[in-house]
Amino acid sequence: MFRADDCIVIGASPSLTDEELLKLKDFKGDIIVTNKSFERCFKRGLRIGWVVLLDAHPISASQFRWMEEFISRDIIDFGSPVKVEYVDDSAFRNVRFLVSSVAYPGTIKLLKKAGCKIYFFNPAVSAKENEPYRVSQMWGWMNNLPEFPHGGNVGTCAFCLARKLLYKRIGILGIDFCEEPGKDWTHEQARGYEYFYYPESKSMKFVAISKVFKSFIAYFIGAVNDCPGAVRYLGTSPLLKFSPYITSQSLDDFINGVDDEPLTEEEIKDLEISAQELKDGKAICMRPDETVEDFLNREVE
Repeated sequence: MFRADDCIVIGASPSLTDEELLKLKDFKGDIIVTNKSFERCFKRGLRIGWVVLLDAHPISASQFRWMEEFISRDIIDFGSPVKVEYVDDSAFRNVRFLVSSVAYPGTIKLLKKAGCKIYFFNPAVSAKENEPYRVSQMWGWMNNLPEFPHGGNVGTCAFCLARKLLYKRIGILGIDFCEEPGKDWTHEQARGYEYFYYPESKSMKFVAISKVFKSFIAYFIGAVNDCPGAVRYLGTSPLLKFSPYITSQSLDDFINGVDDEPLTEEEIKDLEISAQELKDGKAICMRPDETVEDFLNREVE
């Protein structure tokens, strides 16, 4: 099957906008989406090559139930007692699904009913201390399926697929790894997050990062650094847009194949400072006696 040189991986984070998706209707490269972003991307006319499903929760079935709207079924009567059901599943004929072997069975039934091409994998599981074998290694012995990395996050899993397919350029969209603190958050809700301030951001100024997101970020950045192709973040979430570990580029420039301009000495210096601050773990924290609203409005010292 023909594979383009460029690919865009689309997650379902809050920063993803319809305006961005509509720009991709005529994108000549390949598009890889996650289970949560599939419906939104499909209904906006994007030409999707792959859908990645990692989730084992039953809720994933509801994320694909909309596909039945695009499948027509007719009963062709050749005269009693012979009747044949004709199923038109052409809407999803060119979409491939990379699906975890632990996915919810009801979800698999839905995908098969829609005539989807499904490729199964065992989600890679690290070995625990003093254990001779990994769980996913033993799964492979039982079901003869390949292991595949995921970093605990379907967006990262989708990126790992793009990396495995050796695209020359990979764009990242709709993957944030952070939340925007809500002004109605209670102290109990806000506890356990680290907060970063981005005065240069035109969208979110403050972002909140949970311990789970921190582990996702660490794995994702490692996967990016290990990628032979050029990886570009195309979204607006400040955590990745201003990260020293991944190059940011506008969506328009990526679509049009515009080459990256070399960084100026000042930009390189700024990146080095940002990298050191991130390494030192410097984050802006909410004071014990401070409301979330006051924290968001506070001047950075």
